[in-house]
Amino acid sequence: MYGMVLEAFDEMGRFGFTPNTFARNIVMDVLFKIGRVDLGIKVLKETQLPNILSFNIALCNLCKLNDVSNVKDVIGMMVRKGFYPNVRMFEILLNCFCKMGRIAEAYQLLGLMITLGTSLSVNAWTVLIDGFRRLRRLDMAGYLWEKMVQNGCSPNVVTYTSLIKGFMEAKMFSIAFSFLDMLESEGHAPDLVFHNVLIDCLSKMGSYDDALDVYDGLLELKLVPDSYTFCSLLSTVCLSGRFSLLPKLVCGLEVEADLVVYNALLSYFCKAGFPNQAVKLYNTMLDKGFMPDNYSFVGLLRGLCGARKTDEAINVYQGIVMNNLAVNAHVHTAIVDRLIEAGRCHKAIQLFRRTIVEKYPLDVVSYTVAI
Repeated sequence: MYGMVLEAFDEMGRFGFTPNTFARNIVMDVLFKIGRVDLGIKVLKETQLPNILSFNIALCNLCKLNDVSNVKDVIGMMVRKGFYPNVRMFEILLNCFCKMGRIAEAYQLLGLMITLGTSLSVNAWTVLIDGFRRLRRLDMAGYLWEKMVQNGCSPNVVTYTSLIKGFMEAKMFSIAFSFLDMLESEGHAPDLVFHNVLIDCLSKMGSYDDALDVYDGLLELKLVPDSYTFCSLLSTVCLSGRFSLLPKLVCGLEVEADLVVYNALLSYFCKAGFPNQAVKLYNTMLDKGFMPDNYSFVGLLRGLCGARKTDEAINVYQGIVMNNLAVNAHVHTAIVDRLIEAGRCHKAIQLFRRTIVEKYPLDVVSYTVAI
């Protein structure tokens, strides 16, 4: 379909017609969607009478591509032409900058909003707070929350979810629970995302019973668990070592299987002592058309070694390294660690030395395991 659009646009020129802004906007959108960013920008620059839609199309597509450099250029072009983003577009741009860790650009955009007299919505405040949370700048996240309240903007459940997650991950539990108290006292109804985050955070801090209580509360509120809930439950079971709980917890739970779910199950089967099931699940995943990632490779290698198929694991590992350029340190560490556990120390050392010679990515855990 996209090809037909571009063909029709070319035909307009051949027959002597000059495409108007509407036509150029459509073509520009198509070019961005097929990855021809350079041509999309070219069409925008050559549009004699661009409108607000022209710039919105460009900015939305560039934000989806996380192309911060071109986003900044298009904002400059937009302002020079006398156009300014609306509130929704400001939110999209802030989210793009914060997601990419470009806080300086986010603050510049914030300055433009203030200059234009644009009121910050709860979404805009939340995006900024979450951006600093991602950078682990919890001091700034807390400061922005205070400014948000001072400016008469009420935080919502998404705002509190970000703050609670950030302070829990930083092990600043008293502050995290104070935000939890505020959320409840202000009458916000916690959503599924909030419950998922709370289960995950409580599990990682070792409060397994509390994590399971949150899951029970989720069911009482008749919120339908999703794949993230399922993976958080698996993590709780694995970290607590209570493997027998899983069948009871997931009984009647219908979750659409995605790659994250498959990877979580691979990890569960290996840790619960069912390596053969991990290998079977990996094959099922491939049959379903899923493309394995590094987490999948680790699950497969652990499963093979756990099933005492170390020779097969070595061959699979060598195939993974040969056919995948983005293999990370976790994969190299997994095969070395499992071979050592299986008593094949000589082969483990041989593979480890090869990773050094080939300059494969390694981390502190890799060297610790080898030592």
